[in-house]
Amino acid sequence: ATQKENEWLLKLNVSDGRSASAFHRVGQLQGADEAWEMYNPVAPPPLPGGVRVVFEDQNRANDIRPLSEEGQQFSFWVRVNPEEALTTLRLEGVEDLPTGTEAFVYDPQSGAVYNVRENPEIRFVNRDEQEHEFKLLVGKDDFIQNAAPGVAFFPERFQLKPNYPNPFNPATTIRYSLAEKTDVELAIYNTLGRRVATLVNGRQEKGNYSLVWQAGSLSSGVYLIRLKAGNLRFTQRALLIK
Repeated sequence: ATQKENEWLLKLNVSDGRSASAFHRVGQLQGADEAWEMYNPVAPPPLPGGVRVVFEDQNRANDIRPLSEEGQQFSFWVRVNPEEALTTLRLEGVEDLPTGTEAFVYDPQSGAVYNVRENPEIRFVNRDEQEHEFKLLVGKDDFIQNAAPGVAFFPERFQLKPNYPNPFNPATTIRYSLAEKTDVELAIYNTLGRRVATLVNGRQEKGNYSLVWQAGSLSSGVYLIRLKAGNLRFTQRALLIK
């Protein structure tokens, strides 16, 4: 592959229904080391109460780097409005990544793993916080796995993980892993055994999955999250406190 073919850019868009930010970019470009100031301009002043992306160099609007054949790992934080329960992060340009390049977002707080090639939109729950950390890994399989040891980017077993946050109000993130393509049903039950929500019902590919359950219409109490994956059954307990 030529150097030009190894160039790529992703645009990070964040919104919470009240405010939005859509001018931050990450990527790798030929000559980014010589033209660093041009590719990574100073970020504009933040709007009071508005969402935005912040990189390790908080003064910069972008994190664009020189070319790497193996991959890149970016750390960034989404500054959120604590009054909003949900924030959406969307990555644009994923379809233009070089062939053979994988892209994952990892959420260290919840443990959620997102394959952004399959779904570039991430919804996450704010828990009385002012910023939420993410790590974006883009590169070959070996680079991604070695960059975050212990994180199962390519799951080998079926698993329903604890929801986060827990206790929660009014929304929580549910995570599960599939070791192979199979029929999946993800449902919520109350302690009387009555189904109160069906979140997934269909066939899904191997991979990690994360989704947000909004329980604003339900009363406080313990709820059971039940996952059926083929012939396997899993259950986790979630506590809704209003």
